[in-house]
Amino acid sequence: MEKELSVKNESDCLYALWKSENNKLEADGTTIMQYFRVPIKQLKYWLKNIAHQELNNYIIVLKKVFEEKIIFFKDDGLVYFAIDNRCVPLKANDCSIIFFESNRNEINVVVDNEQYYEIPDLSTGGKSKSRVTSEDISNMVSIGIDLNQSNLNNIFRFINPLPLLKFYTDNQIPLPSNMNILNNCRVLGYSSISNLELINNSLGISLEYTSQKNSPIRSKTPFIFIPSKSLNDAYSGENFWRYALNTFSEPTHIELAGFSRIFYTILSNVLNNIDDKLQVKLEDLIELSLNIINKKIDAIKHVSECVDIFGENWADKVYPYYKQYLKECDRIRSNISSYSDDIIIDINRGHWEVFESFYNELDENSWIIEVPKDETLVARDPLCDVNHRAVCGIDFGTKSTVVVCRDKEEVLLRIGAGELISEPRSEDYENPTVIQLKNYESFKAVYANKLGRPYTSWEDVCVSHQAANAIYNSDLNKVSNKRCLYSIFSELKQWANSKDRKQILQDETGNIIHLNPYLSLSDTDFDPIEIYAYYLGLYINNMHRGIYLKYLLSFPVNYPKAVRIKILESFERGIKKSLPTRVLNDSETMKRFKITSGASEPAAYAISALKEYKVEPKENEINKKVSYGVFDFGGGTTDFDFGIEYIPEHKKYKFQVEQLGNGGDAYLGGENLLNMLAFEVYKQNIQVMRDANIPIVIPAKCQRFAGSELLVKEEKDGDQLAYLNLKLIANELRALWEEEVGYQSKYNEGANIFKLYSTNNIEKDISVRIDIDFLQAIIRKEISDGIENFMNVYYKVYKQNQSKLTRPLHILLAGNSCKSRILQETFILRIVSELENMSKEIGDDKDLSNLFKIYPPLDSTFDIEYLKGLSQLKDFNLPLESYIYFKDNGMIEN
Repeated sequence: MEKELSVKNESDCLYALWKSENNKLEADGTTIMQYFRVPIKQLKYWLKNIAHQELNNYIIVLKKVFEEKIIFFKDDGLVYFAIDNRCVPLKANDCSIIFFESNRNEINVVVDNEQYYEIPDLSTGGKSKSRVTSEDISNMVSIGIDLNQSNLNNIFRFINPLPLLKFYTDNQIPLPSNMNILNNCRVLGYSSISNLELINNSLGISLEYTSQKNSPIRSKTPFIFIPSKSLNDAYSGENFWRYALNTFSEPTHIELAGFSRIFYTILSNVLNNIDDKLQVKLEDLIELSLNIINKKIDAIKHVSECVDIFGENWADKVYPYYKQYLKECDRIRSNISSYSDDIIIDINRGHWEVFESFYNELDENSWIIEVPKDETLVARDPLCDVNHRAVCGIDFGTKSTVVVCRDKEEVLLRIGAGELISEPRSEDYENPTVIQLKNYESFKAVYANKLGRPYTSWEDVCVSHQAANAIYNSDLNKVSNKRCLYSIFSELKQWANSKDRKQILQDETGNIIHLNPYLSLSDTDFDPIEIYAYYLGLYINNMHRGIYLKYLLSFPVNYPKAVRIKILESFERGIKKSLPTRVLNDSETMKRFKITSGASEPAAYAISALKEYKVEPKENEINKKVSYGVFDFGGGTTDFDFGIEYIPEHKKYKFQVEQLGNGGDAYLGGENLLNMLAFEVYKQNIQVMRDANIPIVIPAKCQRFAGSELLVKEEKDGDQLAYLNLKLIANELRALWEEEVGYQSKYNEGANIFKLYSTNNIEKDISVRIDIDFLQAIIRKEISDGIENFMNVYYKVYKQNQSKLTRPLHILLAGNSCKSRILQETFILRIVSELENMSKEIGDDKDLSNLFKIYPPLDSTFDIEYLKGLSQLKDFNLPLESYIYFKDNGMIEN
């Protein structure tokens, strides 16, 4: 019954503290908090870390203490003099050692005009005396000193008190007044005197003694006796720690004062259970002692029990861990740069999670702890940081995703690239559309446990740059951990746009995750697009940047409507999950939350490119509009968009865009091309692949071939190994597609060794031959088909919108794949061919110089010297600058 009342009282007290702090919270403001709340599981984890760290430090200090000249055992009533290997008793409840003054200290003699204290011999002065109290005898007995006549020669030995005096000073122990004599005295030992006797009579107990005959003992300082007890020589020196730990309580020492005394008790108990014959060091007791301490921590039922283990100031030890967590909370979640101390202590800033810890309902699985007196903890209402005006644009790409947040100015975001304060690189902003599952079960449990900003860990699931490193870096084939490769999924958009594609992933712990076709996902199925969006949301919405409510998500124009709607739903769930619970629960704020499909990817690009290339409409032009055609050759798809940008009559916007038509190829993309090349290489080397049992998946636009029944899998039937081999071969061919320096020699020096995986999951070195000309012919054909498709869609749009379109058509190349030399060469030659055909049809006297103009992808240029060397361009009668945009090439700039 008493235990139940105790639990109830503890619960009532906890609720009262929570309610008190909850009432203090300033809505839309900041609050200085008196308490902080920590989940019990987290607190116990910190306490174990504290115990581990403190026990290690304690061992270091204790070892040092045991090596000092003086070791002070106040609780045991003794001081150990290490040099003499002797224990000296202490007065009861005092820091004074027991010593006995001589009655001769009250008498001076003069010798050669000098004053001395003197102990005479029997013939000249009789016996000298030192009084002994019964209390002294009792204290001596308590440490094992039996004061009797037969034992006097063992009890009274010379002891140098100076190290003890230094100990008092070093440990800031005030010197008792009666101890001042130790600063300047002469300690007598059994061997330095004569006729030492223990006298017990009506006058009390005393020591009586003389000097040697005719050799009086003289001293400028007073005489004292210090009783002591010798220890066995086996316990001296480096062995003393073991004897002390088995025999005495914790030593009194200034450096031990900050530690919990339970450490010494536990170390002693552990040592007592170890065979005396075993040679152990003090450090050897750490692991066993920690096990005992951890069990005690696990057994804690009430916050008050922490005092028993860590002392009265236990909360002061926990608070630094809490502060560090607050600073690192988003680094733990998503590898975002840590916050500074200001976010905790500055009244003008404050921390969302401190606010939410008392705003959200009291969690009985947490404890409330007082903030140390010398600390400041500031809570901040997340609603303070909601940006109602800004818009965040997300270009969800096949290979990479770009995030742009726009308020007063545009800001590109780096996702998962680590330190935000480091110097940015252009590739940092192309955030790989990749997710890696390290411990999915752990992530899933935490992700579902909280409405907003769950306590997920980057160590369980990561995305973007870090996740992509294992795929796209040059050391891919050196990765020996197969689970690492199986845990990475880089084809989010391809999977989403595939009707039947199923896949099995495996996280690094070995857990199997079934990836069902995207459109058939249930609410409980693993949705990698939602998880990817969650991490994007964490990078967008945090205490560095604030909170965004408006999102525009761009899509490929040729994705089915059902897929686009579901992607929007996945992104909405993921981004909402990244918001604080306080925001999600505020209905007025969430009315403004909106995630919609913005301009298509190519249309969005057109707006930026027309501005960058300075071909926006001008007020003094008659039409006040320009025509554009975007050829967006990305990682997974190629999208076309045709339209006009014009100056509207109203002035709400400087320019407006009207899309007149679009099209594309859902399977023409840089990554898909690589997959196609990989499959062709597999097919050309089919015999070695068969011999080694190497499976592969058929990528889009490729066909089965004779004899491919067992090893070649359809997309919907592909297993992890088949997808992995396709990815590995494609990665080996990236140098060819991107025409890296020296790529020809890499593939022309004979057979290449690829590390692939057989059907029984064994890594094998496969000797593969590469036909560069054959593969480049495939690239040219696929690209040519895509360009032809673009021109056909343009003429269809032109016929339907002749009155709106103007000349020239500004052809804007977009996407990383448009940086390909083959693409640029093929496209320019296609334009030249078109102009030549037009010239033949309408006559050479017609001016064709203002029909088309082609532009390189933003932040890149055409290789003008290479283009000037093409025979088709040399023979063409129009100057290059009339249909090709030049910049910084020593020629004409538009």
